[in-house]
Amino acid sequence: MTPLRVIDTGLRGARANMAFGATLAAGRRRGPPDTLRFFRFPPAVLIGRHQSLAAEIDLSRIDGVELARRPTGGGAVYVDDRQICWELVMAGDVPLSETTARVCGAVAAGLSGLGMVARFRPGNDIETGGRKICGTAGLVDGAVQLLHGTLLLDADLDRMAEILTPAADKLARHHAVGVAGRVTTLRHVLGRVPSFAEAMAAVTRGVAGLGFAPFTGEVSAAEEDEAARRLAGPLGRDAFTWTGEMDAD
Repeated sequence: MTPLRVIDTGLRGARANMAFGATLAAGRRRGPPDTLRFFRFPPAVLIGRHQSLAAEIDLSRIDGVELARRPTGGGAVYVDDRQICWELVMAGDVPLSETTARVCGAVAAGLSGLGMVARFRPGNDIETGGRKICGTAGLVDGAVQLLHGTLLLDADLDRMAEILTPAADKLARHHAVGVAGRVTTLRHVLGRVPSFAEAMAAVTRGVAGLGFAPFTGEVSAAEEDEAARRLAGPLGRDAFTWTGEMDAD
């Protein structure tokens, strides 16, 4: 069994969360253990690494919403503090698509223990009843892989639909009329909102099925310092969020 540090970094700003994920990836390049992180956001839109901000969101409707660009690919997502995100950072040398399928399948199995039938849908979603409850995205950085996902415990789907403007062909592939027709929440599926602790336990159980031995870990002062430095650098600046280009320090 491979040791897996499990940490909860709580509620942080969107760019601060992206900086912390980058810190974990850099730390894993220096050596073990692998890490499963849970984290949350205030209202924010996270766009994929190579997306156009103006093409993915309605900029006239983003008052009070933080914007951040992920280092991972995939589509834009709207998040708030009622959802919980997970991030698995581990050593790996297989294609990212294989890692995504294995990890999402394991997380789906863990979530099914909450009282629903969840499954992985290629390329990067976890669904129940044909609607998405968790979208994921990942990256490969040398011998390190990072995969993160947003679990919809509860959400303001109307607000999400106002802000996000996905291409019509993307919705058509899922036979959805709009954003709200493509996604659902655990509140809707289960008739209740699982606690953060319950959701974290379900995801952790699922990931453990891949051969990990989870243990409760702590965030080090060195990690916090490095994350702060990354947030103060190009990753946290408007230039990267708006254009995807890293300006110089």
